[in-house]
Amino acid sequence: MKNNLRCSPTDCFQTFPFPTNLTPEAKAALGIIGEEYYQHRA
Repeated sequence: MKNNLRCSPTDCFQTFPFPTNLTPEAKAALGIIGEEYYQHRA
């Protein structure tokens, strides 16, 4: 059995550090960007 590293789309952002001091406007903007990215990847 091999021990090769593997990256899947569901694991890609699990360890991405998300900022904790965002304004509500920044959170909303990131939500929109995230949805657009998700739709593009689909």
